[in-house]
Amino acid sequence: MDRDAFPSPPTTPAAYSDAAFDAFVQLNFTGWVRYAHLHVGTFEDAELIAGEVVLRLHETWEYVLGHLDNVSLHALALLRSEIERRRPQHGSERLVENAAFLRAMNAAQNRFALLAESIGVYSAVARLPERQFQVIVLRFVLGYGVPETAARMGVSKGTVGSLTHYARRSLANDLGLDPEQSEKGDGV
Repeated sequence: MDRDAFPSPPTTPAAYSDAAFDAFVQLNFTGWVRYAHLHVGTFEDAELIAGEVVLRLHETWEYVLGHLDNVSLHALALLRSEIERRRPQHGSERLVENAAFLRAMNAAQNRFALLAESIGVYSAVARLPERQFQVIVLRFVLGYGVPETAARMGVSKGTVGSLTHYARRSLANDLGLDPEQSEKGDGV
């Protein structure tokens, strides 16, 4: 096989930095769009938000690599900031509607009953503390596993488990459910 058939690795630190940036964006862009879509309601707006995150991240990439411990956590903070900046006037209601609708669309049975249930659940989710809210949205609304959620939040898998545990207990209390039942199953 011809050695020239494969691209050569970057040779300068800047080239490595660009390759790292490109890989990081490639790995995360779709998730950023999905996350933003829950908050703003249209894919067009969500793509604009994710694009702005890419631009803001690119502007500070060298600094981020050299000075921050967790690039994923920084990117999530940029995403949340951009969502807040662009969120429609009734942003939390939009999240409730979008998350409930997404959950209902993915369910096969009894869509109307599931929609009514989901609206109550996602209203409670919207009231969670920030990190518990993030873990529930990433894990149960967007469907990421524990490792992916941990990577996107910039925390350990154990922290994801702990945040999930406390979020489920808070949701159970808020919804008047048995907290022990909230720990069983894959749903919220």
